[in-house]
Parts: sequence; structure tokens; C-alpha cells
Amino acid sequence: MHTESAQLYAGVLLDLADAAGATDQVAGEVQDVAGLFAATAGLDRFFASPVQRVEHKRQVLGQIVDGLGVSDLTRRFLGVLLDNRRFQFMPAIAETFRERLDTRRGILRVQVESARGLSQAEVAAIAARLGTRLGKSVDVEVAARPELIGGLVAHVASEEIDGSVRGKLRGLRTALLQGVQAAS
Repeated sequence: MHTESAQLYAGVLLDLADAAGATDQVAGEVQDVAGLFAATAGLDRFFASPVQRVEHKRQVLGQIVDGLGVSDLTRRFLGVLLDNRRFQFMPAIAETFRERLDTRRGILRVQVESARGLSQAEVAAIAARLGTRLGKSVDVEVAARPELIGGLVAHVASEEIDGSVRGKLRGLRTALLQGVQAAS
């Protein structure tokens, strides 16, 4: 259910933000609100709870929007979510909003895992190379994973491009095992 709700609300918010010429501002605000859900344990349960009074939820929402200093458009949108008992879906709505905005702008988000942290120059070089390979503008998100030993693993939509030492060792192991099995 919340996937459909997220699609619906994210699409409406994106259209409203486009019409108001505030797409980048609203995108940042939506991510900030979603970040509160990630940083605050139980916030989604609080807003989903039928035990909590609507007035209390409205007070907490007021503190959130005042603390973040969001625009009137985002404030009204969050109020509609609260009125429609959908505020707990804000993280999914924020993610869907970002995906739809990226699609409209022709941006492809790629998650890159590296054995170590990467410099901005390295990230830019990876983005350029992937962008050329994929034929799209690429936004790279990097995570350090020391167990890769070296190299990179890139996750593009449902595809994985494994250029890590761990991946190469795994491939070598498979080839050796197949060779041993074929010789038997």
C-alpha cells in the first residue's frame, strides 16, 4: 500500500514544486524531513499510531517544519500527509520524489563501493567513465567497504559491475573449480 501512496504523493509534490519553480528547494526539504525519520527512532510509529492524538501529531509536525525552516509548499504538503494519515510514509515518498526528479533530469544514481574512501577527483572520474559507458548523466554515491580488498563495485539499477579484487578472486576460484571438475 505505501508504495502506491509514495508514488502518488511524490508525483503530486514534484508537479507542484515544478509549477512553483521550487523543485531543488523542495527536494532538499523533503530529504531533510526523511533524514529525521532515519535519525529519530520511532518517529514513523509515532505518526502511524492511532493512539496519538492528531493535535499532538500536529504539534510535533509544527516543531519539525519550524526547526527545518521549510517552505510554505512543503509545509502544506506535510500537513496534507498528516491529515490523510500518510506522514509515516515520508521516507518512501522522499525516495520516490528523488527517483522521479532524477528521471526527469536524465540523471542515473549509481552506488559505488570501494575498499577505501575516494577523493572528489576519483569520484568525478568514476562518474565520467560510467556516464560515458551508460550514456547518461551519473550521480555517484560512494561507500567504503574494506572487505573488497581493492577496486570497485558499482550498482547501477539492477546491474552490478564488479571490478573488485574480491570479485576477481571469486572469479578465479570459480574457474579453478570448474577446471578441476572438468579434469575429473
